[in-house]
Amino acid sequence: MQTHPLAATLFLICWLAVWVTTLATWLFDAAGRPIGMHPVAIYLNLLLPFAVGALVGWWRQGPPTGARRIGPSIGAGLQAGLLLIEINLLGELLLWMLLYRLVLGRPLAESGGWLEGAVELAEFAIMSAIVGLLLGATGGLAGGLLAAVLRRARGQGPRAGRAGSP
Repeated sequence: MQTHPLAATLFLICWLAVWVTTLATWLFDAAGRPIGMHPVAIYLNLLLPFAVGALVGWWRQGPPTGARRIGPSIGAGLQAGLLLIEINLLGELLLWMLLYRLVLGRPLAESGGWLEGAVELAEFAIMSAIVGLLLGATGGLAGGLLAAVLRRARGQGPRAGRAGSP
């Protein structure tokens, strides 16, 4: 699989920008307790698995591998989307734990027990995994198809014409 340092760097910059946006727009109630992400931050976070899926789907179709089937692009996008969304979830969780404890001086769980929080985290991790798989696979499909179309437009794809014709 080939690497694209510029595309990877741009994606990393976008990922960090989404994190900054998420932190800057986090919603709090009147008592100062967090109530969740701003809707714009949610959409930006959901765009990330699609974008990384499209990048790896594109990479799987490009030379030197030159895959002629779309399956590897979808599979690569699926894996990348899942990994990204779970790493993102874990990173945001750790960041909020640090923010609560070190900056705000608040306990990590102001209400409810640890079991309630663990169950909620497990539910959210499973839901995020499903969303990451779907968005990553869709991005992989889009990136693979775009790479195949561009390869064909450059004259590098399979010959046009009917089967059996020279």
